[in-house]
Amino acid sequence: MSLLIICVLSALAEDMKPSTQIWMGLKAGLQKEGKPGECLAAYPKTVEAYKAFEGSLESTDLSPKLHSFQIFFSEFNEILTVCKLESLFSKIFGIYQWDVLRPILTNLAGNLTYFLLLVNYFLLAITNGFYYNIGFYMGEIVQLVFTYSI
Repeated sequence: MSLLIICVLSALAEDMKPSTQIWMGLKAGLQKEGKPGECLAAYPKTVEAYKAFEGSLESTDLSPKLHSFQIFFSEFNEILTVCKLESLFSKIFGIYQWDVLRPILTNLAGNLTYFLLLVNYFLLAITNGFYYNIGFYMGEIVQLVFTYSI
């Protein structure tokens, strides 16, 4: 039975676009200990708010459009706060500053073997075209280097 499930899942994975597989792998790689965090829990509410806003655009009245936009904007701001994206981008774009770089280097020095293993797996996935693994190991590397998880 489990062999049948594996065969079906691998057949479905072949039908997916490479970008979809990379995003699915990245999502899995950024999860802390393989479990979704607050960020992934807040994501469906944002999608629902966007769909409601998109549906309200068909209305001829301005009030439903403004109301649904306000809800969507509020949910979008919440997901930015919950996911701590500002902190991640500050680390990524501020890496040239010693205050940002020092904790990253300290973390890498303590986990150098694991970091090199992740980089090797990432390069192996790129070489062999394993798109899910490309995303997964990219997520694992970001999680290790920037201590960021979703």
